[in-house]
Amino acid sequence: MSGVWLKDLVKVLRKAGVEVEGMTYTRGRYAGKSWKQVGWSGMGYRQLRGIMWHHDASPAGDSPGALDWCMYSDLAPCAAIWIDRRGKWFVYASGQTNHAGVGSSALAPNSTGNQYYLGIETDMGAPGEAWPKPLLDSLRKGTAVLMEHYGLDPKVALEFHKSYAPGRKNDPAHLDLKKERRRVGRLMKSDQKGIKALLDRWFSISK
Repeated sequence: MSGVWLKDLVKVLRKAGVEVEGMTYTRGRYAGKSWKQVGWSGMGYRQLRGIMWHHDASPAGDSPGALDWCMYSDLAPCAAIWIDRRGKWFVYASGQTNHAGVGSSALAPNSTGNQYYLGIETDMGAPGEAWPKPLLDSLRKGTAVLMEHYGLDPKVALEFHKSYAPGRKNDPAHLDLKKERRRVGRLMKSDQKGIKALLDRWFSISK
């Protein structure tokens, strides 16, 4: 199990108040393994440089079968995380996953996205389907929490599949990368201010 493995994903998200479940595989090539043991061909990330958002292109409404496909298809694990329409995170891999494919970005040139980006799939994507607010709020909050924890800057480290593979991919639909980078950055700053306020209050009480 070489490379970088993100075995604290569930712990970090849960501590921040994000609803999350760490998955165990019940069949297929990873049968009996927990998410902490799963990475494509037993590989970890070469280096964690960013987070890439996707939509799963599933039918309108709840599509739990998309999570099943992400975990058990021939290309599994497809991304590392899937978020349902209520905003619950399902983590099913801590190592490298299949999600980026052919493309390029400043942090992952020449189709190396799988090696450098944590992929997040979302239960969204039917033509014209709107983002459920609980899903989008949770996606933004959890991304901010993970970027804060892993020392990532959303101004460069948040990537969309459609910006990594323009013309080939359109996910995540209906979202603007520049705006989402700013939103995640603001969430990170607000979290930092909240922590500082709590620390200042604690120290003032303890004097």
